[in-house]
Amino acid sequence: MKVLYTLIFVLSVAAIQAQDTLSECYAKTRGSKSISLSYFGEMITHPGLKIGYNHQLHLKIHHKKRKSEKMDEYIYVRRSYLLGISAGGFNHNRYQSGYFTVLEPKYRVESKSGLFYEMGLGGGYMKTLTPSIYVENGDLKEKYFHNDYFITSISASIGRNMSLSRNVPLEWLIKPQFIYALPNFPKGVGYFVLEIGVSYNLKALL
Repeated sequence: MKVLYTLIFVLSVAAIQAQDTLSECYAKTRGSKSISLSYFGEMITHPGLKIGYNHQLHLKIHHKKRKSEKMDEYIYVRRSYLLGISAGGFNHNRYQSGYFTVLEPKYRVESKSGLFYEMGLGGGYMKTLTPSIYVENGDLKEKYFHNDYFITSISASIGRNMSLSRNVPLEWLIKPQFIYALPNFPKGVGYFVLEIGVSYNLKALL
């Protein structure tokens, strides 16, 4: 019977410790709101910038005991849904410039260390400006032609939330994505983009 009481006591302490750490992790990240700034490379090398705002819609934290017998070591996995809105532009020298705004729901899976993977589907608007050189009365002149597009995007990101690992309200991420734009081409036009950026958690200001 003493062994049973001891076992119950040990399991209770372990559960309380796990719950305390879980509560701490939840408090750090629940309801997070962040602003971001990114390098937005159309076809990787054509430079651009993107600014954004992200709002956490839902957060669920799962935990389980590690296979090792250390009672204070638990595996935590955070699963969250976010909504992001962003605006930016890029410049493809001697071809075109593009400006866009996008609304993007995202799903994130994040470890206790802050390492995360994220999937996103977006939709929005893009305008492109294409220069054209012509001769008028013997003079060279430049005119810009513009096109308007509805765009959709799909992305997969990897990054780290440093508020969990280092108690610093910053995140970094690497985000390859594909953007598809309609109309103005018979079957639309696709863009591959590499985004590399950082974001700041606004909860740190509260």
